[in-house]
Amino acid sequence: MFSKHILPRLPSARRLIHTSRPRLTLRSFLDSSSATDHLGAYQYAQSYSQSEPPVLASIREAAVARDPAEAQKMISPLQGAFMRHLVSTQRPKSVLELGSYIGYSTIWLAQGLQAVPGSTLCTCESDRTIAHIAEEN
Repeated sequence: MFSKHILPRLPSARRLIHTSRPRLTLRSFLDSSSATDHLGAYQYAQSYSQSEPPVLASIREAAVARDPAEAQKMISPLQGAFMRHLVSTQRPKSVLELGSYIGYSTIWLAQGLQAVPGSTLCTCESDRTIAHIAEEN
């Protein structure tokens, strides 16, 4: 933080330190809200994000049909849309994904990387059977 010698010379910084108010964070929201608040927040986010492309919906549905318990390893369409948005706005040169499962999240990431010329995406999956499915997808 600031030393005592710097603060007297920076009255605006001093004022900011003393007048800052606690802000509502995601953690405080989740700790203090009810299940209906969570559902409302989820529905709000869902209504304002882009919809899941049909090809990704079919991959997700096939995974659920194949093994519903294993399909819980996948991210949700809302998380995928967020990852795509994050990658497209941050514009990384490369992305490393550890644990691709069937490639559902990999496709979301790749869609975000389309906005970054010359970017690369490397994904790793230790289960060879699942890795084969991911390659097909």
